[in-house]
Amino acid sequence: MKSMAPRSPCVWRVIEASQRCCFPSSSASFRNVMDTLARDCFVIAPDLPGYGKLPPIEEPTFSRFAALMEAPVKFHHAATTLPALFAIALASCTVSEDSAGRAGRGPTLIPLDSIRLTEADTLYVGNPFTPVVDPYDGTIYVPDLFSNLVMRFARDGSLVVVYGRPGDGPGEFRAAGSVAVLDDTTVAVHDMMLRRLNLFDRHSGEFRRLRVMDSSLGTTPPLVRSDGVWLAAVAKERREVRGTEPRSIARWLPSSDTILYLGPMPAEFMESILGGFWSYANQITVGALAFHDRGILRGWQAVNELFLISPEGQILDTLDIPALRRRGVPDNLREILDIKRIDMKERTELYSRLRQLHTLPDGSIAFTHHDQHVLKLVPMPVLSATLWVGVLSPDLRRACVDTEVPTSQDARSMETFRGDTLFQLDRRMVNERLETWLRLFRIDTERCDWISLN
Repeated sequence: MKSMAPRSPCVWRVIEASQRCCFPSSSASFRNVMDTLARDCFVIAPDLPGYGKLPPIEEPTFSRFAALMEAPVKFHHAATTLPALFAIALASCTVSEDSAGRAGRGPTLIPLDSIRLTEADTLYVGNPFTPVVDPYDGTIYVPDLFSNLVMRFARDGSLVVVYGRPGDGPGEFRAAGSVAVLDDTTVAVHDMMLRRLNLFDRHSGEFRRLRVMDSSLGTTPPLVRSDGVWLAAVAKERREVRGTEPRSIARWLPSSDTILYLGPMPAEFMESILGGFWSYANQITVGALAFHDRGILRGWQAVNELFLISPEGQILDTLDIPALRRRGVPDNLREILDIKRIDMKERTELYSRLRQLHTLPDGSIAFTHHDQHVLKLVPMPVLSATLWVGVLSPDLRRACVDTEVPTSQDARSMETFRGDTLFQLDRRMVNERLETWLRLFRIDTERCDWISLN
């Protein structure tokens, strides 16, 4: 018997769905198969002209539908293939009147790959922090706050190396966080609880040394450059001592093992501290950082605004990122968090959290936001999140915002960038077990509806 290459999970989902799918004339046709397909596929369910919310057209033929909707999957081909082919069109289709009236098109996400990470009962991804792509071989580092170690996976999903273990000693973690590949021999991992760096051999995972870094780091992976390692960071002493000017960027020079701090924090940060409340200040310490030709872009999860900062630490400009489909950040968020003291569920789901900033190869800036959802609060909080992607133009004068990344919503997604590609950890329940998939999307701005910035 001739051997066959294994089919991807998406193909099996399509075959399964095709057995239950009627003629796909409107998005309602997919209501019973969307959840199944979404486990492994990027699903777009279009309304054909004359069905759903779209008015009819003259000459309602498959070729006419294809011409109007500009789909790369030719609709006339569907006459002789599975009806489910309609359900997995991987291109922009006609959107409903509701969403089209609210906003223009965001960046297009072009699916590249979907890889299941190898996990076992004794070693699995429990509560991941921001993943990092190795610049030398493309492997993926996944720091895990549940198991308190870092797992490194090959691009086929197999486990390559484990760095660290739970504990308080050298090479151990209480909260494994940001990962930086310093060079082809050394990996540094920040402990968010113990506020220090563990340095490991990149190849073997063997512990090398400790370096104290008493700072709160952001969600963007550290940026390793020839002039040092740059981090979105707020030093502990600058957060707690009244009368000191808080700084928002750390520059670590491994050659001399010195750390320099520069760049201001938003004014609301100190207002929250001086008011004696701290709830808002604790939220704003988390943020993101990226380099641009004009300076350093620094953002925070509780602020819509980005600061453009010079290498010397002065503010050069500010940019207000528009929110069209995501929640955004209320103008009075500090008052809500510090004075009104809302409950945990409302606080968690109230606003969009900036997670990533990344410089794309053409000089534009990609960014992500999370709209969090509380799945449960006890015995410990479990969250999911709607993940949004946007792009700032290379001149920082326009924005293309709020493309939703397909996620399972079974657990919170985590993401990172490398080059022009978004790497997303999508975690989903399959047969009562949580699986972790690495999904890759290329960021394309050709069809963007650009919005001018203030």
